[in-house]
Amino acid sequence: MFQRSMTYTEDEDSEVWIQRIDKREEELHHGRFEWARIYAESLKSPHIQHIADFRGPIEVKALAGRGGGRGIVAPADIRVGQLLVVEKPFASVYPFDLPTGEKTVSFNLLTNRVGKSCETVLISKVMERIWENPEEHAAVYNLFAGSEYPRPSLTRASPTTFSATQFPFQSAVDIDIMHLESIISYNAFCPRGRTGTESDKEEFDSPSALYLLASLFNHSCVPNAQWTCFGDVMIIRATKTIAQGEEIYIPYTPGVMPFNKRQEALNKHFPSGCPCPLCVDDRADGMDNCKQREILLERMKETKSIQGRRRLLSQIETTYAPSRKTLRPEMSSANDRLANAIRAELNAYTFELPEATFRSHVKELLALDIAALKSIGIMFKDQLPVGDQLPCLVSVDYFIMKCLSAASSCLVLHDRDRANDWVEAAESGETWICSCILDDRTTFLFAALKNGLGGDKVLFKLLFGKSVDAMSMREFVYSVLG
Repeated sequence: MFQRSMTYTEDEDSEVWIQRIDKREEELHHGRFEWARIYAESLKSPHIQHIADFRGPIEVKALAGRGGGRGIVAPADIRVGQLLVVEKPFASVYPFDLPTGEKTVSFNLLTNRVGKSCETVLISKVMERIWENPEEHAAVYNLFAGSEYPRPSLTRASPTTFSATQFPFQSAVDIDIMHLESIISYNAFCPRGRTGTESDKEEFDSPSALYLLASLFNHSCVPNAQWTCFGDVMIIRATKTIAQGEEIYIPYTPGVMPFNKRQEALNKHFPSGCPCPLCVDDRADGMDNCKQREILLERMKETKSIQGRRRLLSQIETTYAPSRKTLRPEMSSANDRLANAIRAELNAYTFELPEATFRSHVKELLALDIAALKSIGIMFKDQLPVGDQLPCLVSVDYFIMKCLSAASSCLVLHDRDRANDWVEAAESGETWICSCILDDRTTFLFAALKNGLGGDKVLFKLLFGKSVDAMSMREFVYSVLG
C-alpha cells in the first residue's frame, strides 16, 4: 500500500504520510530529531506519538558482578554529548491517566512498601500490552527482576509467532503478575517533564514508565551518561568521553541526593551499598558526618537570613574529610540556598542597598555559582572551566541555568574583562557556558545546549526563554545566539 501511495504524488494525504515516514527514517537510522517540535508536542501531551526509536553506538555485553549479569558498553570511542538512545516507553502512566476521584494503590512485597499510584497502574498497562501483543512477552520478562527469578539472557529472546485469532478471555502467554511486579519495581523510570507541566505535584503521583533498552544500563552515582525526557520519550547522551570497551552508566537516582537517601533508594539494587566512587568517598567521611550534612541542609531550608545560611554553609563544609576530593554534591545545594537568600534581599531592596553592599552581594552570587559547579565535578583553572565536559550529577538544564546566572552577575558588575576571559575559554575549546558575544562564533551556552540536549536556538527559547526574561537578559542573550 505504501508503494502504491508513492505514485499518488498529488494526493495530500499520501504526501503527509510520505513526509512522516521520511522523518522516522532519519530518526531511526541517523538520530536526527526535531527536538523543538518534540518538546512543544510534549507540552500538549507527554504521550509522544510521532517519533522513532534510535540506538546509537552501544552494545549489550555480559558483565560479571552485575545483578542482571550484563550491561551496556561502548563498541567504539564516544564523544561528549553524543546521542546514545532515544526510546519510546513500552508503557507509561501519568497522574492525569488515573481514574478521576480514585486512588489506586498496591503493596509491594519486594520492598514492603505501598506502591505509588502511577507505578501500580503501570503494571496493568504492561500486562494489557503483553495480552494484546504476546510476541512482546519475552522482551519484558527478560528484564532483571531480582535474585528470586532467573538471570536474564544476554540476548533478547526471539519473538514467538502466534495465531492471528486468540480467545479473548485467555492470554496466549503466561503473564506472571508477581514476576511482572518485580520487573517494574527494578526497572521503572519516572519520566518527569522538564518544566513540571504535567500533573505531578505530589511525589506519590509521580509518573512511571518502562523502557526495555534503557533498563539494560547499570547505575552509577557518578555516571558517564545522563537521561532526560521530552514527555515520555527517553533521551540518553554521553556526559564524558567514553573509551571503546568502557561500560556506560546512567543514574537511577540523582548523585546530588544526600548519601543516606541515595542508599535507601538504591538498596534493592545494591543491598551491600552502592560501590561507585562518590559513595565510597561518602562512607570514608563517616556515617555521622553524612547524617549531620543532611540535617544541616534541611536547616538551610528553614533558615531565611543570609548570615544564618552562611554559617550553615561553613558547617556543612566541615562534614567532609580534609582529604576529600572536589566532588561534594551536597555543597551545590548549600551554595544554591545561600545564593537564593542573597537574591531575595537584592530583589527586595535593590534601590535601598548601598552601592558597595549591592556589588558585594553580586560578586558573592558569582562566586557561589562557580562553587556550586565545582562541587558537582566541573573542572576549573584560574576560575575558568577547562576540559570537554558536561555535568554528570545534575541535568544540563541546571548547568545552563548556573551559567545564565553567572552571566547576569557579570553584566551587572560591568566586568567586561572577566567576560572576555570567559569568551577566550569558550573560543579555545574550554568547556564553559558563557554569555559573551563571539562575533560569528558560537557561545558555549549554545554548545552546551547542543551537546547536552541536541537542541538549537528555537529549543533554547522554549526551555529557557522565561528564565532569560526574568533575568532581564533577553536582548543580550539572543544577540549572542544570533
